[in-house]
Parts: sequence; C-alpha cells; structure tokens
Amino acid sequence: MSAKYIQTGDAVDYTPVAAVGAGDVVVQGDLVGVAKLDILTGKLGALALTGLFDFPKAAGEGTAIAAGARCYWDAAEGVAKGDAETGANKLIGKAVKAAADADATVRIALCSGDAVTVAADQAAAVADADAATATDAPAGGTGAAAGAWDTAEHRDAAIATINALVADTAALRAKINALLASLRTAGLLAE
Repeated sequence: MSAKYIQTGDAVDYTPVAAVGAGDVVVQGDLVGVAKLDILTGKLGALALTGLFDFPKAAGEGTAIAAGARCYWDAAEGVAKGDAETGANKLIGKAVKAAADADATVRIALCSGDAVTVAADQAAAVADADAATATDAPAGGTGAAAGAWDTAEHRDAAIATINALVADTAALRAKINALLASLRTAGLLAE
C-alpha cells in the first residue's frame, strides 16, 4: 500500500487528557508541539509543529544559546535549553536569534523531532531554487528546445503539488464548515 497525503503537517490534531492552555508545550514521545489555543479536557484541538515561538529559557551562567543552535525542551523544568542532557530533553528546533545567559526567552523555529534535519534540507532546496532566475529558463517550447526545464518529471511534480494544494483546500473547507456549523448550533453565529 502506498502512502496517502493528508495535510501539510504544520499542525496535528490533539485531544488532551487534561486541559491545555494556549502556548503550552506538549511532548508526545519525541514529538513536541505548542497548543495553538486553549484545549479543554477531552476536546479536539491542534498543536503547532512549525513556526517561530518565544520559549521560556533556562537562565544563569552557561545557558546562552547561539543563533542557529539546536534547542531542546526540558519538560521537567518547563524551559528550552541548548543541550539534550543525555537525551532527556526533546529536540524542538533551532534558535533564530541569539539568547544571552540572562535572557528569559529564546526565539525558536519550531520543527519537532527529527524534522529539523528535513527543514534544513528544505531550506537548502529553497536557496537553490531562489538562485535560479527566470533568465535561466528557456523562452519556451518543449522537449530538447526547452532544455531541462520542460520534462515529464517537472510536470508530474507540478501536478502533484497542485493536487496536494487542492486536497489541503478541500480539507480546510470541510473544517471551516464544521466549525461554522458548531458555532451555529451553539447559537454563536446566525444563519
């Protein structure tokens, strides 16, 4: 059986066994997410797996975190740190701004678990794509006349991307409609 595309993966559904506040850090194995909104006990909510967040940081001598350094969540202390402490802390992303010893927070590009490596690979691919310009592409045509830009592989990739966007849009539309229906049922939104 082949894999089936579900969504972009910027967030995942989450139903807590105890209430979670907006901004709370939730650890599930090696997966670390941040609650986007308050989530009541037993109710469906969402955890962000990507994005820039200011995390509370351990303070004191030797706790500075350099920009670009990997950051780890210490669930016991409820702070981000610059080291894994023999694997007890979970990887949450990379610092996008340096944080000094005395700083109470550190800005982190959240990229849960091993996805940090994937994100770096994606960033390199984007940099390569950004380096290409419209003048690098041929003026038009197909096959050999168009060079490497017009290939079945590129067309298939473009079609797959469009299909993924269509699926994302349909899923988003369904979620919005369900949310609107819930608001109408609760009397918070007029017909």
